[in-house]
Amino acid sequence: MDKEYLKKAAKETIWYPFTQMRDYTASDPIIIERGEGVYLYDIDGKRYIDGNSSLWVNLHGHSVPELNDAIIQQVKKIEHATLLGLTSVPAVTLAERLLHVAPQHFSRVFYSDNGSTAVEVALKMSYQYHVHNGHPERTNFIKLKNSYHGDTLGAVSVGGCDIFHKTFRPLMFETLEAPSPYIYRHRYSDNPKRAIETLIQDFAAVVQEHADTISGCIVEPLIQGAGGFIIYPADYLHGIAKICRRYGIHLIFDEVFTGFGRTGKLFAEDIVQVQPDILACSKGITAGYMPLAVTFATEELYSAFLGRYEDFKTFFHGHSYTGNALACAVAVANLEYMENNAVLDHVQRRMLHLEKLMKPFWNLPYVGDVRTLGLLAAVELVTDRTTKTPPAPPSKIKYNIAEAAAQRGAIIRPNGNVVNIVPPLSITDEQLTELVSIMHDAIVTVMES
Repeated sequence: MDKEYLKKAAKETIWYPFTQMRDYTASDPIIIERGEGVYLYDIDGKRYIDGNSSLWVNLHGHSVPELNDAIIQQVKKIEHATLLGLTSVPAVTLAERLLHVAPQHFSRVFYSDNGSTAVEVALKMSYQYHVHNGHPERTNFIKLKNSYHGDTLGAVSVGGCDIFHKTFRPLMFETLEAPSPYIYRHRYSDNPKRAIETLIQDFAAVVQEHADTISGCIVEPLIQGAGGFIIYPADYLHGIAKICRRYGIHLIFDEVFTGFGRTGKLFAEDIVQVQPDILACSKGITAGYMPLAVTFATEELYSAFLGRYEDFKTFFHGHSYTGNALACAVAVANLEYMENNAVLDHVQRRMLHLEKLMKPFWNLPYVGDVRTLGLLAAVELVTDRTTKTPPAPPSKIKYNIAEAAAQRGAIIRPNGNVVNIVPPLSITDEQLTELVSIMHDAIVTVMES
């Protein structure tokens, strides 16, 4: 197809997510034609490092032969069979393997399609559990400021990012909000231990005031992703977990971002050593190949839904493509690939290299904070390190830096004044060095122009 026709059609036919279309249609779009390894290639033949793993989903690079073959072989058998009253070989195989590698206190997986739906499942499971146990008054959920759990209305209701969510506030159900564990912008930022103690006390105050009405608390363990790449210590999770246990509140981990190796462990839970009651996962589960999500549940939670048909304890939730055979097949192949290629060991080595690469950012006067976790990194831009004032408007900074990076051969997607990279786990030291160098040059170019 003619390139100019494609560029014209790209601007005239698609309404793009999280995109101001007036700005988008004013310039030529980047149209990706193929991918190979950590690289994306557009229709003009230009190569880019996939610096945000195609929105944090890609693990092993693009067009991996073993994963390609898994889909090809599965589609020769069956592409999809509903899980409403039936099941499929890939769905059963994946569930068994997931429970083998997941934290051992989980005994069941519930399939859905993406991170938002995995969260919706978790919220509804939690509430219905309390209903079955005689506490229908537990309708509240605790969320954290700056949290992000997806874009469906339930997930939005437990989100804490005003820029994404305030428009839809009239449609959202009421929730309780505790402060974000944003140590860099906490009043005790110079004393992280005291900051965490204060944050736990603040959380406890919210719980104590509403304890009898709270069903669950949902958090992104170790890092609040879309809310600003806010990385925080495990001590905070230990503190709020104790409070949740004391008051019979479900602790829900949203590992849509952190699951499947991003932190250097298969799950962030393996690092923090805190056992949630429910765990939501998506993104990396298929290594970026197909939409799929799972919500892990404990046997205690699952058992509350067992009964006679006329008791109506059934979990009335499902999706047309729940447990899709193609998605489950490639997810199985993904787990096999990770084990056969010692992917987590590779990540452990790369993350040490990344930490070294990020140190020079501290020398830039407009960088207020540098954050790394596993194989991801972020820098927070400010106009004054003392006041920590962000650039205005941050949206313009965001798009200018992304454009500058693209011109230099990397795709990144900053969050306002927080510039981040989330490369495929398969990236080499040399490729990672190039990506960080592009990030650095893009920031300098925009901030000093």
